[in-house]
Amino acid sequence: MKKRNVKKKEYSISEDAGINIEPPKIYSERQRERQEEPKPRPERRAQKAEELSKTERRSRQNKKRRLKNKVRKVILSAVLVILLVAVGVALSLTVFFKIETISVTGSGIYSEADVLTYSKIDEGDNLFLVDESRVSNSITQNLPYVYEVKIKRELPSTVKLVLTDAVVKYSIETEEGYILLDDNFKVLETNAEQLPAATTGIFDASVSSAQAGYTIEFEDATTADNLKALSDIIKSLDITEATAISSTDINHNYIVYDGRITFELGALDDKSEERVLRGLAACQQLDESNSDSAGTLNLLGDKQVYFTAK
Repeated sequence: MKKRNVKKKEYSISEDAGINIEPPKIYSERQRERQEEPKPRPERRAQKAEELSKTERRSRQNKKRRLKNKVRKVILSAVLVILLVAVGVALSLTVFFKIETISVTGSGIYSEADVLTYSKIDEGDNLFLVDESRVSNSITQNLPYVYEVKIKRELPSTVKLVLTDAVVKYSIETEEGYILLDDNFKVLETNAEQLPAATTGIFDASVSSAQAGYTIEFEDATTADNLKALSDIIKSLDITEATAISSTDINHNYIVYDGRITFELGALDDKSEERVLRGLAACQQLDESNSDSAGTLNLLGDKQVYFTAK
């Protein structure tokens, strides 16, 4: 079949036709709202931004103000506390805690009156202003046989001085007599006529100064150091049988055991105490075989011990 040629009709709308076509109502209302809504102006936007920045600045200023007030309160509270403490301390040091009683115990050599004289503590002094170091030094230097001073405070007004007497540990023989020392080498006496029992003699050391109440001074500093090191070993190991110590130079140091056996130690170092312990063990073995053994123990090696009898 043949297709029919059908011409499409063309329609035109003219103004003269009197036809008025309006857009749908819903769309016309939205368009009208958009047209009626005022558009923001640049000045308005700037004004809003300025108002916002003012609000932010005001908020920040308020926070800073609150923080400053808080800091001021904290500082004021701290200042008040400090003032109260200062007032309390001032009253404690000027008005309260005056010393009324001073007691002395522990000394079997010096009288209470002697100790009080050199303590330099007076009734009426403040309890908390007592200088313990000054009091201790004054007593131990002026009263040599005082080994140690402990100061105890008892509120509100009592000071107790607790003394420990010194014991003679070392002696040095001189032309005038014996110089007696404690285990710290403090001079107890300078011209003692009698030598107390169970003292350890110090030999081969030249004395430069010996004043009662003060540490002895030797002419050679190395000798002084070596003798002190030997004394520390004896104290550490509690060697009651040590009867003499000697130091002629840095490489020749000796301890005499029971007046019979000499420990030859050589230069002193951190292993010297171990060598002395080996010497004590060797002495015990020697005494088991012969209690009168006498001679020299060579302790220069780290392991071997050699005994040379007299």
